Amino acid sequence: MNDNMEKVKSRQKKYYDKSAKPLPPLQQGDTVRIAPPGYDKGWKRGTIAMEAGVRSYIVDKDDGTQIRRNRKHLRKVNEPTASCSHQTNIEDDETQSS
Repeated sequence: MNDNMEKVKSRQKKYYDKSAKPLPPLQQGDTVRIAPPGYDKGWKRGTIAMEAGVRSYIVDKDDGTQIRRNRKHLRKVNEPTASCSHQTNIEDDETQSS
């Protein structure tokens, strides 16, 4: 029975590995979207605070909380963090009033 189980596992691995690709690592400060748990639809924005393991990261969410997430639940995005966009608006207001 163990021999049959090994064959089944080997076959599953072969088909999984055909389309599986490694995800690129994230760097501290990268802006990411965090996959919602369960059936929620809203991806939340956050910033990578630090690497917490081989595939895990500590993420600072925009609401000020920190969470640990696996890399497969994080998507790197090219959008500014909430604090950066707020700073830009302040600078724009100052230059317009001068």
